[in-house]
Amino acid sequence: MARGESGIGVAIDVGGTNTRLGFNFPDNSCQHEIISKQVSSKTELEDFMQEMVGTMGEIPSKCVVDFTGPVWEHREVQLTNWSGNPKIRLSDLISCGLPDDATLMVTDMEAAGYGVESLAENQSVPSCRCLSLYEPPGGVSEESGGNKVILAPGLGTIGVLSNKKKGTVEPIPSEVQHLPLAVLDEEHHELLDWYRSYRKYTRSWKDFVSGKGLEDIYKGFLTIGGQPITGEYSAGSIAKSVTEGSDPVCEKALRTFYRCAGKVAQILALVYQPFGGIFLCGDNSRRNDPFLRQGIL
Repeated sequence: MARGESGIGVAIDVGGTNTRLGFNFPDNSCQHEIISKQVSSKTELEDFMQEMVGTMGEIPSKCVVDFTGPVWEHREVQLTNWSGNPKIRLSDLISCGLPDDATLMVTDMEAAGYGVESLAENQSVPSCRCLSLYEPPGGVSEESGGNKVILAPGLGTIGVLSNKKKGTVEPIPSEVQHLPLAVLDEEHHELLDWYRSYRKYTRSWKDFVSGKGLEDIYKGFLTIGGQPITGEYSAGSIAKSVTEGSDPVCEKALRTFYRCAGKVAQILALVYQPFGGIFLCGDNSRRNDPFLRQGIL
């Protein structure tokens, strides 16, 4: 199959459970409807990419593939959240039909950093997945730079060093989410005491700002309030109960979840001085937009 002349680029996000794919067209428009498929093995990933290239009928002009794991020299990643912990190499991607001289492997948070930076610099790129929660009253001067902090509850964190005068952008993935979790207030202190007895290990910010963490927070508030834990509550069902206003304990749990996310953002802000903005990414954050706009961060 030959390299296409249409100039279409492809972005592939390889997650622990789902893999998503989007197209970038030469006129700077983008496909809002992201193609998503459940993928949890190397074979399934290769089949998905080969199917994509076959549907296009040509090799894309460029491709970026991001992964939820450390990528070695943009050439190899080991996916520890897949069965068998398979290694994915650049050569594997090229064998599936991706361009041999224009395929880049990055971490998911690096991709988020470059994506946010692109949206910030090129306002002509439409996006239904970017929400502006706050803008500096006086704008951002070139002297102060456009550094940014990005969080993807799960919990991934990254700082973006952006020098407008020099025209340079440098995403720096952070591991601050693994630091011990600090106490927010007396209610949170009581929750942490319960968590310590429930999980039997030291808690970090990542333990709370994740899907499993939200479920644990909910169970903790139920137990502290003397209520029985009936049935299985997923992170999605907890968030849905909040939007429906059907469960005040769910609302308390989700509020604590995002307060912890906000504290992580504050920690990173001390380092990066993000005059360019603090961004909360992810489909769940977008769906929880009405709740977030209540000013809980």
